[in-house]
Amino acid sequence: MQQPEVSMQVQVLRIKLKVVHKRLINMQTDPTLAQVQSKMLEELKAEQHTLLNQLIEQLPYDLDKDIAEDEVFQAEYLVKAASLQSMDVKPPPVAAQLVMPQHRLHIPMPTFDGSYEQWPKFKAMFQDIMSRANESDAVKLHHLNKALTGKAAGIINASMMNSNNFESVWEILVQRFENPRLIVDKHIAGLLHLKALPRESAKDLRHLAETCKAHVDGLIFMEKPIDGTSNLIITHILSSCLDAETRKLWERSLKHGEFPELYKTLEFITRQTEVLESCATKEPQQRQPSGKPASTKAFVSSTPNPPQLCCALCKQQHPLHKCPTFLILTTTDKIEKLKTLNRCFNCFGTGHAVSKCPSPWSCRHCKGRHHTLIHVENSRVTPGPSPVTGRQSTTATTTLTTVVSSTVLLSTAMLNITDSAGVTHPARVLLDSGAQSSFITGRLAQFLCLPRKLVNIPLSGIGGSAGSNVRHTVTTTIHSRCSSYNATVEMLVLPKLTVEMPRQYINISHWSIPEACVLADPSFNNPAPIDLILGASLFYEILRTGRLSLGDNMPTLQETEFGWVVSGNTIIEEPLSSSMCAVVTHTNELDSLMKRFFELEEVSGTPSWSNEERACEEHYTATTTTDINGRYVQLQPRSKWYKDDERAIVPGTLVIIKEDNVPPLSWLLARVVEVHPGKDGKARVFTLQTSTKTKVVRPRVKLCVIPTAVGNY
Repeated sequence: MQQPEVSMQVQVLRIKLKVVHKRLINMQTDPTLAQVQSKMLEELKAEQHTLLNQLIEQLPYDLDKDIAEDEVFQAEYLVKAASLQSMDVKPPPVAAQLVMPQHRLHIPMPTFDGSYEQWPKFKAMFQDIMSRANESDAVKLHHLNKALTGKAAGIINASMMNSNNFESVWEILVQRFENPRLIVDKHIAGLLHLKALPRESAKDLRHLAETCKAHVDGLIFMEKPIDGTSNLIITHILSSCLDAETRKLWERSLKHGEFPELYKTLEFITRQTEVLESCATKEPQQRQPSGKPASTKAFVSSTPNPPQLCCALCKQQHPLHKCPTFLILTTTDKIEKLKTLNRCFNCFGTGHAVSKCPSPWSCRHCKGRHHTLIHVENSRVTPGPSPVTGRQSTTATTTLTTVVSSTVLLSTAMLNITDSAGVTHPARVLLDSGAQSSFITGRLAQFLCLPRKLVNIPLSGIGGSAGSNVRHTVTTTIHSRCSSYNATVEMLVLPKLTVEMPRQYINISHWSIPEACVLADPSFNNPAPIDLILGASLFYEILRTGRLSLGDNMPTLQETEFGWVVSGNTIIEEPLSSSMCAVVTHTNELDSLMKRFFELEEVSGTPSWSNEERACEEHYTATTTTDINGRYVQLQPRSKWYKDDERAIVPGTLVIIKEDNVPPLSWLLARVVEVHPGKDGKARVFTLQTSTKTKVVRPRVKLCVIPTAVGNY
């Protein structure tokens, strides 16, 4: 503090002291005002003492005058204190709170919304304002409570306000939001997630520069300088967010081999923004209408306009038939958009009608004179209004028949499945409450290297139709991708489970799916293969209570352990190019004709065989069979294997385990590892080890000794 300022403040205090003395003379009969004046007198003495000490420490010249003035002040203070004591004023109780009248601060208070990255600046500004104002704790708490908005608004409650302890409340805020690491992480994340600009725009460029500069200033405020490698990294991130045109201009502004600097890049973006804004303000001035009505001249030309390089819909550099915005529209919307843009229905060009289209191409589906993208099943697309040339105009009618059908979405989800090494892999699952078992594709089971177990389980489907038998099962663990749920499941192995789900792409751009609902299958509307089917054994275990309907003729969202699944009926528009029809018919006339045909061809009566023919048939049935591929296999004579011979079975003997409900070709090969003799010393029960390293116990009557010497194995 400079010397003249300190001395002036001391003079101001003395003037205030004289004012207090005059007021005390006129208020001697009011004890309440006397208490206030007494407290003000004490504060004036403390403040004068503080300023005088600062003045003594800083002044390098003679202090005799100031010391003399201090003696006068002390004398005046003793007089005033004595006059107050003569009024016999009792000091206020300790518990009472005295709020002095304060002058309203004219400085606008900073606000804080609870964002960690905004805390350092708010803390510095608020402390600076409060240090300059001579405010009590109650007033400081009032200003602090008004400054907190958003998420930070409810931190100060009523009890804190009544305590009038500003320091404790401020300490609570510091402990809550004073996290330097988190603040720096917020600024770094903001820089890494800067949005790239799709096109040249003054508003977007200014927003990009201001956002980047705000995060950089936040890092500098946290004493994290931007220099060296960090400068190059942030500059690269910022330049990669520029649109193509601005990026070219920025690259041209750099010298060959020059490393760009962040602040120069920000200055370049600011200048480019000003240029774009200036061009935008000058453009309307060139179109100012005059007092005369505009005259229009029309010229007739038979030459078609050249094809435009700029898309008429989104103004990008690509033809209309490759525009992403145009391709996602429905067939009806595409036709309406072509009519609005005054385009030819065959080549999407301008300047001619469909009947005079010079393009040799036509629809690939019906060979009609319209583009394949606007082909509609069972529809006749006639030319829309053609462009006006000269004074003539053509009026035409477009007649459309749109095929609208419905489809049913089945519940699909994405989960993680564990392989033989304990590593998880993503898989797509179909949740089916109508299946008694769970299934897995053979491709996925082989990819996961899961050990298989031999079984023989027949499958049956709708209407009792019999399917193929399942030969293998696997056991693995499935994990949810959005919760801690996991389960161990035994699944049947099939070569293929079902077709792709859904059967075709479904447009969900008009669906209102809440952002809080984490979808179990984010790509449920895109056709994709099914890897797993979870049956009824787990279906109701994974269901949760949440359920949400999207509206009439719309599917329903059901909460599960894997997330929210989408299931139910939905309406779709189905052009011929993507339509699919499956029809199952049952014609009684056809059945009767086929039955009649076989009745005519059937040979009546039973064949009469001789004894030799019957013996030959029995021998063929006993010694010949077919394998799973339909090939004939000649069996060894059953009498050699099935007869209960008296050969001793010792550990190491190779045997075949007979199973009554399994075909002989599927009997397991095993080796005897332990013999269990009875009381008479004869072994009738044996412990065997199969090829899958599984130990089983079987009686002697269920074993077929292989007629080969043990030593050869």
